[in-house]
Amino acid sequence: MQNEIQFQYTEADFRSFMTYHYRKGAGRKTIYVLVGFVLLISLWPVWKAGFSLFSVATTLFWMVFMLGIWYLTLRFTTSRVFKSNTQLLEPRRFSFDDNGIVMKGETFSSDYKWEGFLRVVETATGFLLFTSNVSAVILPKRIFNATQMEAFRKAAALV
Repeated sequence: MQNEIQFQYTEADFRSFMTYHYRKGAGRKTIYVLVGFVLLISLWPVWKAGFSLFSVATTLFWMVFMLGIWYLTLRFTTSRVFKSNTQLLEPRRFSFDDNGIVMKGETFSSDYKWEGFLRVVETATGFLLFTSNVSAVILPKRIFNATQMEAFRKAAALV
């Protein structure tokens, strides 16, 4: 493999994947259910007390409060999962060519053919190479120089 890059994931890299997963991927349904639940619970004061400034303010408070709790839970869970996964914390070597990619760390080695990916998604911060609907190889854009980025986009376009 001709294009070899050494890097290490950051918590921000992992959080970017998780954010994409919950907004656009398999987690999207979970978000719809949670938002619907929060909306129903937060509308309880309006239904019980009738429409008034106080009931609307109470509804808005509970919506913001519950969505804030959900956001903080997701953020801290993501942080805990990242810090507890020793493979995510390892330095790694990544290489790619027209056949696929190879990712190696201290305790693992993975060899993927381009045909093995369901899809490749380019986000603002990186590339997500999905091996299933819920898991992906995360490649932050920060690891590529301009030439490597162009070569990778060309190779990944085969998926």
